[in-house]
Formats: sequence, C-alpha cells, structure tokens
Amino acid sequence: LPGGENFEVELASKGSGTAFESLASARAVIGMSSRAIKPSEADLLRQQLGVDMLDAASEHVLALDGLAVIVNSTNPLRDVAFNLETIAQIFSGQIANWSQLGGTAAPINVYARDSKSGTFSTFDDMVMKPASLSLAGAAKRFESSDELTDSVENDPNGIGFIGLPYVRNNRALQIGSTCGIAYGPSRFTIQTEVYPLSRRLYLYTPGTPRQGLASDLLNFSMSPEAQPIIRDAGFIDQTVELEDVQQRATWVASLSETADARAPRDMQTQLLDIAGKVTRASVNFRFRSGSSELDNKALSDVRRIARALQNPSFGGQNWFLVGFADSDGSFRTNLNLAFARSQAVAKVLAAQGVQVPNNRIASFSWLAPVACNSDEQGKALNRRVELWFTP
Repeated sequence: LPGGENFEVELASKGSGTAFESLASARAVIGMSSRAIKPSEADLLRQQLGVDMLDAASEHVLALDGLAVIVNSTNPLRDVAFNLETIAQIFSGQIANWSQLGGTAAPINVYARDSKSGTFSTFDDMVMKPASLSLAGAAKRFESSDELTDSVENDPNGIGFIGLPYVRNNRALQIGSTCGIAYGPSRFTIQTEVYPLSRRLYLYTPGTPRQGLASDLLNFSMSPEAQPIIRDAGFIDQTVELEDVQQRATWVASLSETADARAPRDMQTQLLDIAGKVTRASVNFRFRSGSSELDNKALSDVRRIARALQNPSFGGQNWFLVGFADSDGSFRTNLNLAFARSQAVAKVLAAQGVQVPNNRIASFSWLAPVACNSDEQGKALNRRVELWFTP
C-alpha cells in the first residue's frame, strides 16, 4: 500500500478471530476472515463500534474456497461417495484399511498438511471437529501442497486433502450425504456452494469505509478486475459462468434419483423436460436464515448478474429466475415460497436496472434438492434461486 496513509489492514489467520478483535479495538479498517463472524463477535462489535457487522455494508464475501480429498488414480474404489463422518474416521485412523470401505486389503496411508497450514485448519474445522475426532498420529505431514499431492500420486494406498488446484494426477473423491446426494469438487460446485467442503472467505469493515484508500481497496476486491487475481492465488473467484456440458448432464441425471413421490407428477415431468434444455449459471441466490431477504453474498451476486447480462454472451439468451425450497410444509406452500424468493431477486435486479418480466419467474418448490433436508444447513442450501439460460 502507498506510504503516508493512516490506514491498516489486519489479516486474520485461519479462524483465529484476530480481525474481529482488531476491528473491536478500532485499530483496523478491514479484517479478513476464513469464516463467518460469530454472533458473540458481532455483539461485541455492535457494542464497541455501534455497527451491525452482519449488514451488507460490513460483511463482504471476497472469494470461495474448496478442499479436495484425493486418492491415487489407481485406487479401485471408483464411483463411491464417502460422507464427511467416514472421511473423519479415515483421517483419524478409526478406519485404517481399505477393505473396511470395500476396497482391497491394504493399509490406508494418511497424508496431511502441517498444523500451521490454513488448509489443515480448514479441514480440521469442516471435517474433524464436527466428528469430535483428531488427525491420526501416524499421518505423514507436509509443509508443501506439492509434496503432499506428489506423495499420494506415488502411493496406491494413499489419501490426503488438498486445495483444488493441487489435485493434479490424483482422483478427487465425491463427498456424499445420508440422503444419497453427492458432489465432487469443481469450480461450479464450489461457486454454487453445493460441494460440502466449500466455504466463503470474507472481508469485514465497520460499516461503509470512510477512508478513501479503504474504500478503494474494498471496491477493487469486489470488482470484476480482482477476480483473475483471486483465481491466480488459488481460490475460487466469483465470475459468473455457465455450467459445462458434463456438469449439466450429471445434474439432469440426478433429478430422476431425487424424485419425490409426494410432489405432483406433472411438476416433476415438467422439470425433467425443461432441465435438458437449460444451462445454469454459477450463482445460487440464498437468503438470510428464517427470512425472505437475500443474504449479503446474494446482494453482491445480483450486481454481478446485472453486469453479466449486459455481456452479449449472456444477454443474447433467454434467462429465467427459478426458485426452490426445503421440504418442510406442503408442496403448494413451498411452491409459493420459492416463487416469492424469485420475485425478491427480481426486485433487487430491477434496482440494478434489469427488469425481469413475470414470465421469466418460476418455481419448483422442493424438487431438485442440492442437499439433504434433514438438518438446517441442508435446508438453507435448498432455499435458493437459480439463474437458468436457454438458447
């Protein structure tokens, strides 16, 4: 940063909370965090700074991140999805032989990043701690992502976790769930946040920055010009993209597998008929918990979509806002709720100068779930609005 400015950027280490402590002491203007602010931290900052850190003026999603669980390319366990609990048991040593998972009788060799690594901290927070387990003492640790992925590549019995750019010649496992929905790591599944080991990376400011340099830094960080830099740094940027042919084919095939006997057959038939003709954008608009208000990422995504629709490659196609819901309540009630969510996105788009005709707003209630409806996290993922394009 240019010298002579009365300005400080405080960078939080992975999950440490340093940024929030610094913001609370009024010492930092921008805090960076690899997790969302906790309610207790937001309360502290509200008391000390008089600002709501959960407001869109304070909470900014800078980028997305995803971890891949990798095995050697020769591993015979193909087309198998492990849930997070099973993965935790593998990395803790509770499951120590591939035969316990239906593979060959061979020991599982666990590879992991060192304890100072942000990659390890993320894996620990997302996989090990929820299962109340710790990494196996016999795990081989690495300071380098390159060394870890090379080791798995040279070990037919190896397994490790790594950032998405380091998968290389190894095979990334699909992550499954109790209801059978599974995803592998890709730009699209992380951008849409359906992959279980994806997460948001944040910038926090105590309200709208008043200092010119802080404002410029924030605006640039959220701009289209910053997205290639985010990608070069190894994270997932938020450039609006369309799913590729293979991703769409996988999704269409999954719709039959997630069919729900409680839903009207004509609605399911309509969805299956339409799905083969549309291409989804890499944005899922989501909402605040228990609310029809868009969350802070969705508000930023609206601005990104508004810019994208001015691009001939997007704007030259027909597009639709399609709402979805969780499975609590009746199908008809959720059909209306999902439609209202699409209308909410349309309203915010209109404020950005993009008018959405009523015939471009649709709803499919709880059909096409992207997560299990058995817990609040899964329900929140299913309460969404997607952007679909047709030729």
